[in-house]
Amino acid sequence: MGEGRKYIPGSVLGFVILHQTVIGQEVLQQMPEEPDLVIGCVGGGSNFSGFSFPMLGAKLRGEGFERTRFLAVESKAAPKLTSGRYMYDFPDTGGLLPMVKMLTLGHDYVPPPTHAAGLRYHGAAPACHYWLGRVSSRRGPMGRRRLWRRLAFRQGRGHNTSA
Repeated sequence: MGEGRKYIPGSVLGFVILHQTVIGQEVLQQMPEEPDLVIGCVGGGSNFSGFSFPMLGAKLRGEGFERTRFLAVESKAAPKLTSGRYMYDFPDTGGLLPMVKMLTLGHDYVPPPTHAAGLRYHGAAPACHYWLGRVSSRRGPMGRRRLWRRLAFRQGRGHNTSA
C-alpha cells in the first residue's frame, strides 16, 4: 500500500458482523410475531449474519424461533457457501491482510465481470461457517414467481425487511 493509505476490509471481519447485529436487534423489537422464514443474500456474510444472528441465538438458547427456517442465498458467480472450502485465506485479493479461516473460493478467484460488487467476494466471514447446518444455503438465480411461491406468503402476513 502507498504511504499514508490504509485498508479496512468489510464483511469478513467479526467486528463488522457485530455492528450489523444492531439491525437484527431492531428487527426483533419490531416483529409482531416470529417469521416462518428468514431469507437474505450473502456476499461476505455481514448482512445476513447481522440480520439473522439475534434470531439464531434465540433459537439456539431455546428462546423461540423453533419453527423459523433460515435461508442464505448466494450468487452463482461466487458460490462460497455451497462450493467454497473452509480454510485459511487472505480476506483481500491483494494478499496484504493476515489470513483468516473462512469459507473461500480462494483470494485469487475472479468472478464474471458483470456481477454485483459485494456479492462477488471470494469468501464468507468466519462466523458464517458456524451457522452452516442450521441455515440452508442456496445458489441463485431464483425467479420471482418461484421465490414467492416458495415463500408462500399469505395476504397481510408477509414482512419485507431490508438490511
